[in-house]
Amino acid sequence: MNQNNKLREFRIDLLKKEIDMISQKINHFDNLRQKTKQMGIILWTATIGYGLKENIPFMLYISVLLPLPFWLMETSFRRFYKGHQVRLKAIRDFIRDGKYNLKGTEVTLAQFLSEDENSDFPVFDYWGIETIASEKHKKETRFLSSFLNRNLLLIYGPMMVISIALIISKL
Repeated sequence: MNQNNKLREFRIDLLKKEIDMISQKINHFDNLRQKTKQMGIILWTATIGYGLKENIPFMLYISVLLPLPFWLMETSFRRFYKGHQVRLKAIRDFIRDGKYNLKGTEVTLAQFLSEDENSDFPVFDYWGIETIASEKHKKETRFLSSFLNRNLLLIYGPMMVISIALIISKL
């Protein structure tokens, strides 16, 4: 096998390994997000149940703020999840379309697989910092947009509202 074929196979193997690693990271953060939701809901429910059963109003006050740390944890996990997801999409688009605009320079799949030194589609750029334009990357992984995500609002918001409603009903 000549040098050109070895280099081509090496680059292909690197992309395959990166796709596998990013997929594992996405699954890992998705699993963390799911467990965070479960823990938050269980602790919130237990706090309200105990507060109502034992008639301890302080527990209801705690239940208002209890979802907040879980909301923040899930926001952090979501940011990492989105960063990895953007990178995986960039790799898939690169393979599917055969070209990719890499920070102003178009890189083709043919260049990447050749010996051309100007074919630097980043490899092992897990979070996509070198692949995605910085403004787009910041937009996708911004803390506030992750925190105010509709799905998170629909989970943690009602928990806080229900706690407030229970406190008001107990007054």
